[in-house]
Amino acid sequence: MQHTTNQPAVGVLLEASAFTEHDAEEVVSRLEPEFDAHAGLVVYSPPAGGYPPDVAVELLASTLPLASIYVNVLSSAIYDLLKTFATNTGESETEATLQLSILDEDGNEARTFTGKTTDPDIAERWLRTLNVEVREG
Repeated sequence: MQHTTNQPAVGVLLEASAFTEHDAEEVVSRLEPEFDAHAGLVVYSPPAGGYPPDVAVELLASTLPLASIYVNVLSSAIYDLLKTFATNTGESETEATLQLSILDEDGNEARTFTGKTTDPDIAERWLRTLNVEVREG
């Protein structure tokens, strides 16, 4: 992930079977005011490729630690992505697998968490916990 501005960088990868190109464009337009943002659709490889096969949303954020306002903005975006995931899959109780990664200055994963949830409050807690872990080293 290349920094093109002084804003924190964030990347959002969405599973192509559960999201559309419009969903990716929408999340970028939402995050652009706060972040150097990009998003795209991916088809995740089997676990040997480095990702669980059922990851629906992967969030990559850099510039550490994230200020609280950035965590709030990302949490809100995750909430909307969870709603979109449920709508697109046609099941309101379907759990999305989220992979949240905070990157160091070199673009390497400093901390990563993968979990399943339909609850945006849980996703926000995961993101805040990752951020605290990075802050405390």
